[in-house]
Amino acid sequence: MLRRAPLISFILALAAFPAACSDDDGNDIVGGSGGDAGLDLGTGGSIGGSGTSGGTDPDDSASCTEFNGLSQCNASGLKATPVEVSILLVLDSSGSMATSLPDDENATLWDATKLALTDALESAQSSIAFGLDLFPNAGPLQLAQQCEMPQAEDLVVPIAEGAENREAIVQAISVKGPGGGTPTAAALRRAFDYFTSGAGKDVEGSRFVLLATDGGPNCNADLSCEKDTCTANIDADAADPDDQCAGEDAPNCCSGQAAVGCLDDDGTVGAISALAGVGVETFVVGLPGSELYEEQLNKFALEGGRPNTEAGATEKYFKVNAEGAADGLAEVLKKITRKLVTSCEVELEEAPTSEALLNVAVDCTIIPWAEAKSEGEGGLGGGSAATGSSWYYEELTNSAVLQGPICDQIETEGVNSIDIVEGCPILR
Repeated sequence: MLRRAPLISFILALAAFPAACSDDDGNDIVGGSGGDAGLDLGTGGSIGGSGTSGGTDPDDSASCTEFNGLSQCNASGLKATPVEVSILLVLDSSGSMATSLPDDENATLWDATKLALTDALESAQSSIAFGLDLFPNAGPLQLAQQCEMPQAEDLVVPIAEGAENREAIVQAISVKGPGGGTPTAAALRRAFDYFTSGAGKDVEGSRFVLLATDGGPNCNADLSCEKDTCTANIDADAADPDDQCAGEDAPNCCSGQAAVGCLDDDGTVGAISALAGVGVETFVVGLPGSELYEEQLNKFALEGGRPNTEAGATEKYFKVNAEGAADGLAEVLKKITRKLVTSCEVELEEAPTSEALLNVAVDCTIIPWAEAKSEGEGGLGGGSAATGSSWYYEELTNSAVLQGPICDQIETEGVNSIDIVEGCPILR
């Protein structure tokens, strides 16, 4: 089944007057009104930025005014408006985030996370809006001691676009320190409230949660458990003679009032499921220290609808190794944000007026039409580019699907822009 990719959707609207197209010899193909030559994409551009005409530099943000491979077309009313993408970072700030890194005893996992977030936010596509919430969270200046979470609906940093908001996220984690337990489910329920009844209900476009945690969820006082599902026992260091929760003979460290340490995986799955029910998918990132909870993290990632599908990956969640944690986390975050704007399937907001007048451009260069899936993709090829870079229209999902080498490039390297152009004869 094709994966829908609403992140690269475009609203296609031709002006009231018909467009005029020319063949390579300059002959009119479809008559129409005059006007300035070229294509006016309006102010929206393509998701992830737009390249210059014919340019492929990812840092080039000028709008396309014409497309390599497509005849000149008078379509000054053509617009391509990107659908907004918003990501709420739900970040574990529990006491274990103060653990020293194996390759730098003077730095903690919290330090590495701050560096990674700073790097990733600086390089993320400008079209993505970010927000931040921390768990636990005892307030702006207070260090959490147990499972504190704010009663108010306000996030640490509400979702918004722009460099100023990204700087606010970096500043927020710079003034906070790790402490307390891991109320993951409570944090995700706050995210649900934000998107359904709080200020986030007005956030338009595609909405995501990026959950980053270094351990198992707990902090549910309604639970009781044996020591095999007690996070204190699971996390115990067998090499530490003073750790009373380690070993087969250790007591259940989640008995009595300590039951808040029981593994709350069901509660977390329920919260992720609730988010998915209102159209908010969840990426799951496992920070160093979370390896003991691989089973649970895999379950969370699958429930969130955005598992790690990278070739060779054995985990469904995005795993960050302890060695080089800062660089590893930064790369994971960049990989996730690139995937949001580099899908080979482009879902159109509206069905095209005519498939025969539809073209697809990657970094301002038109990709030939192949009519159908290439043979290696499970279908019969069509057009002259069935075995090379090409695209076809999938009516079931109202999507243009790129295939071949260009799809490989999109998925592995990313591209600067993907444009849908309606009004000129399809290029085969």
